Amino acid sequence: MKKTLLFGFALGMILSGCNKDEDLNNAGTNGVSFTSYMIGSRATDTAWEPNDEIGVYMQNAGSEGYANVNVKYANSEADCNKFTSTSPITYPEGGTGTVNFMAVYPYNGDIADGNYTFTLADGDLSKNDIMYASAPSIASGVTNVNLTFQHKLSKIILQLKDEQNNTVTGATVSIDNQCVNGVLNVADGTVSVAGDATYTSVLTFAEGENGQYEVIVIPDEGREGRSIVITTKEGNTYRCPIGSIAFGNSQKYTFPVSLQAPASSGGETIINLEMGSLNIDDWDEGKTVGWIVSPDTDLTTTKTEKELATERQLAANGSVDIQPVSGMTLVATDVYCIEYSRIDASAAATLTVAPLTQRSTDTKEFSLPAGVTEGKIVFAVGAFTGGVTLSSDVDLTLDVSVYSENESEGGDTETPSEPGEIEVWNGSITLEGWETGQSINYPSDIFSQTTVDCTLRFYYSEKQEGAQINFAGSETKDATDDLGYVDIPVTETMINKLMGNEWPFLNGQNITITKIVLIQPAGM
Repeated sequence: MKKTLLFGFALGMILSGCNKDEDLNNAGTNGVSFTSYMIGSRATDTAWEPNDEIGVYMQNAGSEGYANVNVKYANSEADCNKFTSTSPITYPEGGTGTVNFMAVYPYNGDIADGNYTFTLADGDLSKNDIMYASAPSIASGVTNVNLTFQHKLSKIILQLKDEQNNTVTGATVSIDNQCVNGVLNVADGTVSVAGDATYTSVLTFAEGENGQYEVIVIPDEGREGRSIVITTKEGNTYRCPIGSIAFGNSQKYTFPVSLQAPASSGGETIINLEMGSLNIDDWDEGKTVGWIVSPDTDLTTTKTEKELATERQLAANGSVDIQPVSGMTLVATDVYCIEYSRIDASAAATLTVAPLTQRSTDTKEFSLPAGVTEGKIVFAVGAFTGGVTLSSDVDLTLDVSVYSENESEGGDTETPSEPGEIEVWNGSITLEGWETGQSINYPSDIFSQTTVDCTLRFYYSEKQEGAQINFAGSETKDATDDLGYVDIPVTETMINKLMGNEWPFLNGQNITITKIVLIQPAGM
């Protein structure tokens, strides 16, 4: 005698209008039927839709094979919560052992074994919402088995509004460097990319209601060069680098986005991306990340990332100096990327960016939103080709990098420092003639260590005949040898010029300066 089995899909909240007892009483006697209840929402909806299909597997406990593989069950418009099959699963006649049940949404008729392959595509977002359920060690003869479905991929949500807080519709949003071919192992529910998969695809976000855009992606640890690109119907484009963000299994990432109108005077317009949470029970919350991105930031694939500072501590109301690596020449179209973290995010804060190598009132201020402990600020180098000075009204930990098409001289080789050297400045200044000098930031904490017994050493990457330098009104020095540096003794006159002046002038001709260090006498 074959025993009938009834599955109740325990997906949390029981929808109104569904009577569980009635479904149980109406179960057929010749095979398995399924009663399904939902937690919160599916990919886009709050309930199963008519004609949804799932594939169900039955496995004898302790066996690696399957007694039933990918048996199709579907619901109907009459009862979206009840799934039945034209070829239902049945227990083996006289069976007394235990079995395992697994189920996958959506149903894929091409699956013939325990590897559920899938391909993500634009269009019907719900078909990309791969869900999995299992019920191990069920005794033969049990007539009601609960299965809890779980989202197996990652969902990214952008909520677009303009500066007047009106919803933004008609935008095109995409995420690049994606792998769209994946495999779900039915035995344990793990998801991986297909063996021959490549990360070259672009997925387009589906536009929903009220300015909300959603996409589902295969979880991964992040991919270098990956971006989310937002293009409004007015033609403004915002490229948001997310290569360092890992998207976790069964996690949901929600980014409220405020799009500011382009500045009519040609100033830089910013976009504030900050991650929130919507408390949807069936998706775990993902990493909290805030973004502030310039709409005109050019992060093309020809630009490479170069680290300038890692885990640099910025004290509240203090400042830190960030300089290009030795030999690196930045141009206005290169891109700074500042990743910040803070422990206390109870209130909004401000990060101020000022140019490092010249006196200037040209600064940028970025608002760090309340409730966001980690974030990323991306902006064009612009006038900050010589480096930046960063300050804030809160304690921050900073990682700073730059995206540039220009490699430093000699690749990644840094200008060497000798024992006892204290770095004053690092960057790249080409002094073509006496009219091309620049101001150099001389940090106050290093000035306090500067005495007439010290020497300032100026490293250079290249020079031509007649190369000379002058610093803070000191005696002009010739670069006549090939040591790779020029030493200038610290004099009382120099100290008097430095006193109260954190931006002394560096001048010269036919030489490129890449680093300045202070050498203290032995015993200091």
